[in-house]
Amino acid sequence: MIDTTRLRLASLLAMLVIFYAANQTHALPPLGLTQITPSNTRAGLEIINGTAYLNTTTGVWTVDSLGTKSFISISHPTLGIPSSVTPVVKAFDGKLYTAANFGLGQALFPIDQPLTPSMTWEVEGGYVSGVDAQLRVLGYRYIGFDSFSVARAVKFVSNGSAELLPGEYAGDTFLFDVTPLGFALGDGGIPGTIGSAPILWAPDDSFLSYVFGYGAARSIRDRNDGQGVNIGDIFEGLVLLGDTEYFIQDINGLGLSDDAMIVSHSNFVVALDFDFRTLSLSSLLGFFPGIIPDHPNRGLPLLDIFPELATVDIDFISSLASVDGYLYMTLRGSDGTFLFGARDPSVIPESTPALLLLTALPYLARRKSGI
Repeated sequence: MIDTTRLRLASLLAMLVIFYAANQTHALPPLGLTQITPSNTRAGLEIINGTAYLNTTTGVWTVDSLGTKSFISISHPTLGIPSSVTPVVKAFDGKLYTAANFGLGQALFPIDQPLTPSMTWEVEGGYVSGVDAQLRVLGYRYIGFDSFSVARAVKFVSNGSAELLPGEYAGDTFLFDVTPLGFALGDGGIPGTIGSAPILWAPDDSFLSYVFGYGAARSIRDRNDGQGVNIGDIFEGLVLLGDTEYFIQDINGLGLSDDAMIVSHSNFVVALDFDFRTLSLSSLLGFFPGIIPDHPNRGLPLLDIFPELATVDIDFISSLASVDGYLYMTLRGSDGTFLFGARDPSVIPESTPALLLLTALPYLARRKSGI
C-alpha cells in the first residue's frame, strides 16, 4: 500500500500540475469515432495541446482538432525500424518526444525529427517503457543468460548505459509504464514472500510502495486534479483512484475476475473482461464511483454509457485519457483501430485549467508549511 509519502507526492504533483494546466488548450480532437487505420492495431494515447498522439508499433498517429490524421514514422539510421514506440510526452523544454525499441537497441526521438535520435542506447536485453517530462527514459532489462537471466527495472542514462532503479526485490522486476509527471509502474516480487505486487516509483527514481500489496498492474495515469495517480489492476477488478481503492463490481454486485482495469486521468475506468479459454473479450464495463447510485463500487456495461461504440466490433481498449471534461479512448476491432471521444461522465463539465490551479494551492500551502 502507498504510505505517508503520499503527502510529499501530492505536493510535487500540485506544483507540476500547474505546468500542465498552463499548457492546456480548449481545442480538442473530434468527438465520436474517428477511424485511424483499417488494420487491427493496438495504440496508446496522449492528448497534448489539442492533438491526440497514438503510439503504435512503428510510429505515432496524430489527430488534430479538425480530425486531420497523419502518421509519423520512426526510423533509426543504424538500428532500422522499431518494434515498439512509447507514448508521446511534452517535456519541460516544450518539445515533444517518444522513445523506441529496436532489435539491438533503444533510442529517444524528438517528434519533429523522427529519423534523428537525440540519444541512442545499445543495452543488451533492454526495453524502454516510457519517457517523462524530465526526459527520464525508463524500462527494464534482462541480466544474465538463458534460464539464469533476471529482469530488473532500469533508467537509461546519458552515457549510453542503464542504471538499476533502487529497491530490494525478489525475482524478476519489470517497469511497464511512466507518467508525464514521472511516476513509474511495474511488477516485482516482495522480499521474504512468494508473492509479487505492482510497484510504484517516484519521479526522483526512489521506490515508493508495493501498490495493493499483491496482484499485477499495467495502467497508470497522473490525475488531472493533482491528487496523486490512478492505477488499474489486471486480474482482480481493483483500482486505485487517488487515495481510494475500489473493488469494481458488475451491475449485479458480483466481483470481477480476469479483468484488465484501464484508468484515465479522471475517475473513469474501463474494465475489460477476457475469456482466457477463447482468448477473446467477453464484456466491457464502465466505472466511476457512484455511477450506480447507492452502489459506489458497481459499474455499467460500457455500451449503456456510450451506445455509439456498438458500431465497432471491439476486441480491445488500449488507453484512456481525460482532458477538460472529455474522455478519449483508443480501441481496436476487426474493422480497424479507432479514436473515440465523448463527455467524461465522471467529471463536471466546467473542469478547466483554472480549477486545476485552485486544487493545487492547498498542497502548495502544505509544502510551504513543511507538512
